Amino acid sequence: MRKTINVLAVVFVFTVFLQACRFECHYFRTGIVTKVKGSTVTVVDDKAKHVWDFEGDGFKVNDKVKLKFFTNHTDTKLEDDWLVDAKRVD
Repeated sequence: MRKTINVLAVVFVFTVFLQACRFECHYFRTGIVTKVKGSTVTVVDDKAKHVWDFEGDGFKVNDKVKLKFFTNHTDTKLEDDWLVDAKRVD
């Protein structure tokens, strides 16, 4: 019985850690599409003047987009962050 409680406690702590990381490891930026190369690659200029390239369909120049990034568990290095999602917003 005691072993079962210990296992459940470990599973609970691990689950809490994963949920916290899910929210802490992601952040959002908004930007404007400045150029579309071909049919899939879009270049976005966010408010911090960073330029991000990503694969995407249906984007046009001057579309406002919301970008979701994964920090790669490094809060101080922007260069290794991953762009994981881009959505057009109104």
